[in-house]
Amino acid sequence: MLRMRSAFCAILVVATSTAGTASSSSRSVLPLALTIPADRHRSACPAGAPESTVCETFSWTGVVRGLGRSVITVLERFDNSRVPGAFVDGDIRSSHGTLRLTGDNGNASGGRPVFEVRLAGEGVLSGVEGRGTLNDISAYGSGTVAILDASVAGPVQFDLEAPTVRVRKARATIAADKVAVRVVFTAADAAAPLTYELRRPGVPAPLARGTVRGGETVATGRFAGSPRVVTLVLSVTDANGNIATQRVSTRVSRSN
Repeated sequence: MLRMRSAFCAILVVATSTAGTASSSSRSVLPLALTIPADRHRSACPAGAPESTVCETFSWTGVVRGLGRSVITVLERFDNSRVPGAFVDGDIRSSHGTLRLTGDNGNASGGRPVFEVRLAGEGVLSGVEGRGTLNDISAYGSGTVAILDASVAGPVQFDLEAPTVRVRKARATIAADKVAVRVVFTAADAAAPLTYELRRPGVPAPLARGTVRGGETVATGRFAGSPRVVTLVLSVTDANGNIATQRVSTRVSRSN
């Protein structure tokens, strides 16, 4: 816990991050714990698949920590007449390379499977490999969800270090039951660009969001209410999906 004073007012800053521990060797581990919104739909099966096979696909684009912006594409094949009765093939494509994903539902047959998956890197990620599970926790159609719980390791250094963030100033003023907040901060990380969000705890909609600038960045926002103290959550994310978070509390003063 760090107490800071400024010309604006006293602020309290508590910092947390998703940073990992740096490895001293040339081999590092990348955990993959992803909840994937999956708009699953029927698709054509690969050539040679038995007539009894039903195929479904889904894809998702988002940020995977350690890989950055990625596209995940998965093909699932179901055949209840066989054991194992379900198979999966797919990949995770990013600017850092591709992870191929294959697996089946072990000795089970029928129902929504938990796939036992193997992952292997291609291109820049050649030599990276790992295992885990892919769990379909909801049924066919839109709004479904899949959970990937795995890890890979190999002769590369995955970036799991969060940005360095320092809050310089914070101010909150009130007028006509509207609170205006202003947070000045700096952030640095080798994996640019950096983006930020400023929120109130427990409120999904951000007060402000944008791209971190060189030097100081100013985040401003407004909300209704008349609190004596305002608590804000500032999150900064690098291009590889690592997040640094600071909670800032400041007293509210009357606007002149």
